[in-house]
Parts: sequence; C-alpha cells; structure tokens
Amino acid sequence: MSELPIRPESTPPKAETGRKDVIVKHLSGNEDLTQAFDVRRTVFHDEQGISEEDDFDGLDIQADHFIAFDGDKPVGTARVRYIDGKAKVERVAVLKPSRGKGVGEEMMRDILDFIAKNGINEVYLDSQTSASRLYEKVGFVKEGEEFEEVGIPHVKMVAKLDEKSS
Repeated sequence: MSELPIRPESTPPKAETGRKDVIVKHLSGNEDLTQAFDVRRTVFHDEQGISEEDDFDGLDIQADHFIAFDGDKPVGTARVRYIDGKAKVERVAVLKPSRGKGVGEEMMRDILDFIAKNGINEVYLDSQTSASRLYEKVGFVKEGEEFEEVGIPHVKMVAKLDEKSS
C-alpha cells in the first residue's frame, strides 16, 4: 500500500469553504437521531431506493453522529464508527437542494477534525463513486477497484490525519 498524504495541521477556516453559515453538530449514539434519520431517509430511501433494512443496520448506537445545519434546518448527516483503531465514515448524506454548495465538504472537515482530536489518524469510507470528488477535496485517496454495494457503484477511500489537527 502506498503512503497516504497527511492532512495539514489544520483545515481552512469555514469562510474558505464558502459555508461559514453551516453548523455541524456532534451527537453521541444515545441522543435523539430523528433529524439525522430524516435526512438519510430522504437521500437514501426516497432518492436512491435503498431499503430501510440496508440503511438502518443496527449499528447507529455504536457510532458518533453528525448533523449539518443551514440555519436551523438539518441538511446533511454522517456517522462514524471505530473499527480496529481506525475510523470509518458512513451514511454521509446531503439533501439535494444543499448539494454542490459546500455543505458536504464543511461537514467532512468538521468530522475529520473531530476524529483527529480524538487521537485517531486513519480514516476510511466506502464512497459512492459519484461522490468521490468530495472526499478527495478533504484529503481522501481511492484505494482498490470499484465495487457495488446496495446496487450502487462504490470505491474505498482512505485518509491519514495529522494528530495535531485542530
């Protein structure tokens, strides 16, 4: 495996992403996840036709959850699970009207900072192939061949974080 690039000591300030108005909130597994689940249902079930059984896999209670708000409206969500000393980002979803406006990038920057601050420096995810550019913007690189998951092309992506991220 080739050496992964290390993210810089800190990510750009929110103003540089163009979305200083996006607020990302962290929730632990036992908090009310209704807003996160509503975003996932809209994106994964309604738009992409993914079944509730495939999405709600019983692992949400083991995860840290993040919700991106534009004002007081939840517009994005993701979860992070910790497996063998690494962080796995999953269930990344942004509502259609907010896509392409920096919401996903801002949310991912905040998630990566959270992970780094908690002493984990290896992160991976299975990106829908069509969304891989978003993850490349925040330091992920593709690893391996494209594969299919829930009928959608995916690619594994990995990132190495600098422990000093803030």
